[in-house]
Amino acid sequence: MKRRYHPLAVLLFTVLATASATAVALSPGQGYSPAQMLAGKDGIPWGALSGQEQELLKKHRRGWSGYSSREQEKLRRGARRYLELSPGQRDTVKQKHRQYEKMSPKERNQLREKYRRQKQRD
Repeated sequence: MKRRYHPLAVLLFTVLATASATAVALSPGQGYSPAQMLAGKDGIPWGALSGQEQELLKKHRRGWSGYSSREQEKLRRGARRYLELSPGQRDTVKQKHRQYEKMSPKERNQLREKYRRQKQRD
């Protein structure tokens, strides 16, 4: 039997997970100027994030410039996806996040492994 995961749980895990094997493609539609695209190795300046994105990512502000451009873009995509959710969906994500934070490191690793295996099957 193929198990399906709730889309919000997958979104939450995607936002929280730190490992990703996919490359990030930058385009002007994502809020970058052509100059920023050419200087992609420098990453996304904190000031280039919208006010809402900055509010959601505020715990990352101090270390933002130390993150790779790939990590920055991944966090920004997660923030944008979250902002597109309805208030009810946001509440569900917050609840799932609280559950995740209460997990032990072992439980978190098991969840990551379960997600990785599911992703390989899809």
